[in-house]
Amino acid sequence: MDSAVVGGQAELKAEPLSKDFKIFILSRNLLNQIAFSTFYLVVAWFVISLTGSPFYTGVADTFLSLPLAFSFLTGALVNSMRAKRRILIVGTLLSGLASLILLISLLKISLLLILLPAYLACGLLAIFQDISGAAGGYFGRALLTDPQVKRGTMVSRITSSTARITGMMLSGILLVLSFYYAIYFVSVIFVASAAVFAFTDYRDPKAGSGEREKVDLGSGIRFMFGNAFFREVTISAIAVNFFFGMFGTAMAILVKAYFDLPAYYYSVILAMEVVGDIIGSVATVKLKTAVGKMFSPILSAVGALVVMMFVSAYRFLYWPIPVLMFVVGFLLGILNVILSGIFLKATPKEKAAAIGGTATTLFMGATVASGSVIGILMQYINAPEAIGIVGIVTVIVGAYSFFGFKNIRKAEL
Repeated sequence: MDSAVVGGQAELKAEPLSKDFKIFILSRNLLNQIAFSTFYLVVAWFVISLTGSPFYTGVADTFLSLPLAFSFLTGALVNSMRAKRRILIVGTLLSGLASLILLISLLKISLLLILLPAYLACGLLAIFQDISGAAGGYFGRALLTDPQVKRGTMVSRITSSTARITGMMLSGILLVLSFYYAIYFVSVIFVASAAVFAFTDYRDPKAGSGEREKVDLGSGIRFMFGNAFFREVTISAIAVNFFFGMFGTAMAILVKAYFDLPAYYYSVILAMEVVGDIIGSVATVKLKTAVGKMFSPILSAVGALVVMMFVSAYRFLYWPIPVLMFVVGFLLGILNVILSGIFLKATPKEKAAAIGGTATTLFMGATVASGSVIGILMQYINAPEAIGIVGIVTVIVGAYSFFGFKNIRKAEL
């Protein structure tokens, strides 16, 4: 294994991260993620509280995920534009404005005027986040040199995880206080995220500089499917993300409709997964094992832990679930840093936005339908059974990857 890649600390001290990258992380991975995580939990609790319907809650999740199916297009278009800095700032500001549409739902005039503004807010915010995220994909690679990739990936993931847990905990507090407070908070933090990024020294190239790329919608797809390793990762990610995409909605319904517990318990459950993710991400720096030796057993172990959550919930034991979520997060934190690092190092800087958009579509696009699917399923099954399905499928995917994915087993960081 390449000692320059694995040999942690000497490499990290030799080339510290740039000021612009640190500002980018503060803006995109911290503030923006806090706002989005808060919004995600607020919407799920918002719809289930106002309508009492798992189906309507699942549809809201679908609207929040829908733009991911078109990220390959967004990434290619953003990659072709010079004004990536302005795109990121404007997209983030528009996300803050979109979140305010939820205020219309609070008038509670009718079911239609509760759902339509909520779905519109989800859809528009997701679109603006996808656009600014494509620009963010460019900066996340362009502001790093190759020796900085491992450290930059770790810092990015730890910061994002910290932001997610902060958003989750704040959402629990804000929901207890008032929906109004939660909505205004989300909008203000999105605006703050845009303002912070404006302090970078990076400037968009001027017209005629030759830095503008042609729009090539197929470049990201060709890159992803032209590499056997990425094909295998994509197949695994599509299967896992479809079922884990059901998790947020299933947990909201489990806590609200099945356990009849307050909102802060919902935020604690999801926050424990993120705490585990942070610790797992930090621990990954010490690992010197090829990802192929870890991928299948860890993924199968994650599935087994989710099955244990099903058993706990089915027996109406809610206290073990946060503990199990912590362990799940720890294992996923290890996998995510390694796979993200391999992917990032293999990505050409000049195509980072296009390839990042394609990866989002392929890896996360499976969640588009998962919200609606779980909403429909839970008309016929209860929340613990839905969680059990997620766990069983994850075990199956992990077991299949051990025998069917030779390139993943050989891949190293």
